[in-house]
Amino acid sequence: MSDPKRIFDVLGTDPKDQMRFVLDTVRDLSAATTPRDFVKTFGDHVGEIISRDRMIVLSRNDVPDGYYLVTRNSDWEDAPDPWSERDKLPLLKGGILGDLIYADEPRIINDLRVDPDDPGATFLDGMGAIMTCPQYQKREAKTLQVFLRRPGKPFEPSILPELVWTSNLFGIAVHNSRLGEELQRAYAIIDDELRVISELQQALLPPNLPDVQGLELAVHYQTAQRAGGDYYDLFPLEGNRLGMLMADVSGHGAPAAVLMAITHSIARAFPESPTDPALFLNYLNEQLVRHYTNQSRAFVTAFYGVYDQDAHVLTYGNAGHPPPLVKHRNVSRIQPLDLFDNLPLGVERDAQHTIADFKLTPDDFLVMYTDGLTEARNPQGQLFQEDGLGAAVSRDWHTPQELVRGVLSAVGEFTQQSSADDDRTLLAARVR
Repeated sequence: MSDPKRIFDVLGTDPKDQMRFVLDTVRDLSAATTPRDFVKTFGDHVGEIISRDRMIVLSRNDVPDGYYLVTRNSDWEDAPDPWSERDKLPLLKGGILGDLIYADEPRIINDLRVDPDDPGATFLDGMGAIMTCPQYQKREAKTLQVFLRRPGKPFEPSILPELVWTSNLFGIAVHNSRLGEELQRAYAIIDDELRVISELQQALLPPNLPDVQGLELAVHYQTAQRAGGDYYDLFPLEGNRLGMLMADVSGHGAPAAVLMAITHSIARAFPESPTDPALFLNYLNEQLVRHYTNQSRAFVTAFYGVYDQDAHVLTYGNAGHPPPLVKHRNVSRIQPLDLFDNLPLGVERDAQHTIADFKLTPDDFLVMYTDGLTEARNPQGQLFQEDGLGAAVSRDWHTPQELVRGVLSAVGEFTQQSSADDDRTLLAARVR
């Protein structure tokens, strides 16, 4: 008895020739950028070692039971894309090809006879031998490679085990390539949606800093992702007063951005002038709990202060937000506004917020921020913390723009310019 043939036997017995074929194949496969290119490349190389007069591929993915699609035919000159043009593919049921794809195992028929009424007769016309190689998904042959030869050219059964093995490894690679392509498409859709959300979110922020008599302002707003949960707002009020709101929604990304937009809408819908920080924060809290956060774990930390430019007095309330910092002129130390109601907004409906007054003097700096700055990490995992922020704020700054740039520079130096993993907002005001 002669030794069984292997699929590489046509290349000769020299291992170098066989290895050269393998390397050429895998290199060409590695250059394929789409599943369709992947299939064509593999088919072209397999054609070098398995002679056939025609090759077709069948699929029973996402079709009714008993049906199958012809996804590839080597005789097609302008073949439809089996993934994006499924509606152009022949859909068949039954016949020899139906029996073979639903057999769930490889088959060889070297005396092929086809009834003219067979559903697949046009694909089998003129052929006398057929060899099938199933590709499995979840233990079922969902795809079937069909090799055809003219009469008098039988297939050798001994090549089947090696063919099924290599073909299924290839099938897994095509499946993964297809999944990767679908993921890229899904990511592109999501990214485009997040871009729109980000643009809408930016539109909710003050388009320009107001020209306020007695205050000079500067701000930095940066989301860690396309959209984020930080929020700041400014309310010019009667009597030479300015309302300043700084808020931070729990979480990140699109969910935080949605609640940020809701918080903005509630703040702007406050039924009276927001001159009383306690009433304003109580209103925000009550509305959030009643309509939005009572069924979730989301919450919002917030600081709201009203600055009286004539009296140089800041009246403020705090709902779980990092306390703003005050740097007095010609003094290196900083002073936190440490009235701190620990309960954020959106947690307890009946929460009541207290207020305090703080006297500012000309050339004082008021610095409001979110915890994305103090929780910035360096490559060793250490946090910038309040001490790092305080040290940056306490330097000798002349304008709020200088202060903002200086703080951001200090954070960047500490983190070694690594990407932000939380939203960062910084609002600086200088009393004039």
